[in-house]
Amino acid sequence: EEARFAKARQVDPEAYALYLQGMSHWYKLTPPDLDAAQKYFESALKKDPNYALAYLGMSSVFRGRAQMGLAPLQELRSEARRYLLKAMELDNSSAEAHFAMASLKTWHEWDWAGAEASFRRAIELNPNYAMARVFYSNLLALLDRPEEAVEQGRRALESDPINPIIKGIYCLTLGNLGRYDEAIIQARSLLKASPDNPSAHSILWEGLHLKGELDEALEEAKAVYTHIGLDSVVESMSVGYETGGYSGAVRAGAEALIALLPEGYSLPLDIANFYAMAGDKDRTVEWLEKGYEIRDPNMPYFGGEGIVKSLLRDDPRYQDLLRRMNLPIGDRKSDQAP
Repeated sequence: EEARFAKARQVDPEAYALYLQGMSHWYKLTPPDLDAAQKYFESALKKDPNYALAYLGMSSVFRGRAQMGLAPLQELRSEARRYLLKAMELDNSSAEAHFAMASLKTWHEWDWAGAEASFRRAIELNPNYAMARVFYSNLLALLDRPEEAVEQGRRALESDPINPIIKGIYCLTLGNLGRYDEAIIQARSLLKASPDNPSAHSILWEGLHLKGELDEALEEAKAVYTHIGLDSVVESMSVGYETGGYSGAVRAGAEALIALLPEGYSLPLDIANFYAMAGDKDRTVEWLEKGYEIRDPNMPYFGGEGIVKSLLRDDPRYQDLLRRMNLPIGDRKSDQAP
């Protein structure tokens, strides 16, 4: 700690204020908010060209866009890594920098051991860093380490009990562990305070689908795509529902996402999820393979206890894909009947 304080550099107060404004937009995770966040981080760097946190903010913007499929993934990954490496060059003792590296290794490089090491380093540097703990809980859930996942999520909530991002990501952890009863309760509670929280809507959509509450599930699906500004997908689901019920709605959602390619850069796992909800195994596997090919940053989630696994659990093609991604093939049952 003494060594870190000795190396600490003075921060321009205006640059710091701009960084905080940028992060306040980033937490909302909508395309316009990511654009606004980038402008604030760029302004912070104009005030202080050697401000490590502003470079990390820029890296997080490009990672956020990648999670939403808003531009070609290779371009976004390259920019995210470039800004991250610059930040680490300026301050390698930053917990935020090691958290950013952990995120890159988890969702873009699928380096589970490297990601865990970076998460643990971030937490070692700042044990109260809730963002690092809650995303680490996500990784632990995907690696089928439920007790550790819940413990890290619990500690994140203790450190930052009112942050909607922390609560939303913990909902995803519970969902990936198959604890949908808990996840649904937490998601509904979160939406009272944060009505547009994307993680809460996403986990409600998945949980309600698995519980057979399909009309409610469809409303949550529409909320997810309304949040990220894909009105064409929402409209397609409405039309599909009129002609083919819930199955027609989710097939129409898949087709609407496919129609956005390549300009819209839809992510394959999103399309696979739609087909899984329609019960179409072959189309689900087809789009999972596309996700594997392009290294879709959301692909790690396909191994969690969710819609895809409930459909393909015993399918050799699914198990082969898990092996290729070095994800667990265990058969822990969730708390709902698929």
